[in-house]
Amino acid sequence: HTTSAFAVFGYAAGFYVILLILENWFVFRPHIVHEAQQRRGPLGWFYRLLSLGSYDLSEKAVRYDAKWIFALAVVGIPVYVYIPKFYTDVIGVHVSAMGLILLAARLFDAVTDPAIGLISDRLNTPFGRRRPLIIAGALLTGLAILLLFNPPHMDAGAAAIWFVILIFLLFLFWSVIIVPYESL
Repeated sequence: HTTSAFAVFGYAAGFYVILLILENWFVFRPHIVHEAQQRRGPLGWFYRLLSLGSYDLSEKAVRYDAKWIFALAVVGIPVYVYIPKFYTDVIGVHVSAMGLILLAARLFDAVTDPAIGLISDRLNTPFGRRRPLIIAGALLTGLAILLLFNPPHMDAGAAAIWFVILIFLLFLFWSVIIVPYESL
């Protein structure tokens, strides 16, 4: 049903995916504009379409983009606040299990962040070392959030397993965005 709790959380997840896409557009806009001005043929058309006709890369425009990047990131933070509450109150995962799962996810982050940094430093693509990881991470983060907010109907134990898998994937994919981005 379109007004059920699951549907509403699905809308929130969809909204967050849109935020990620917008944030990435502002982050990559200088690259998109550069490519739109340099490329010819179908790839040039693609970049011109992505630029949305905005070719201004003045200092004022770049500062404006930075403000939007920050604003979009701040809007996304509540998603991380509401996920645990959703799984404990709506899905039925025990609060103590939730705490242990989130602790384990953060410890997992302590291992994956340096590994992603190493991969990012050694990656060599025509699009650069870091941009492909950021784009892939954004898409996968959106997918993980969508799945996290839309668990299949299952008992609390299976829901806890679903949550463990997806929260670990979410933090991994988020690291795939943030670690290379902070290195740009």
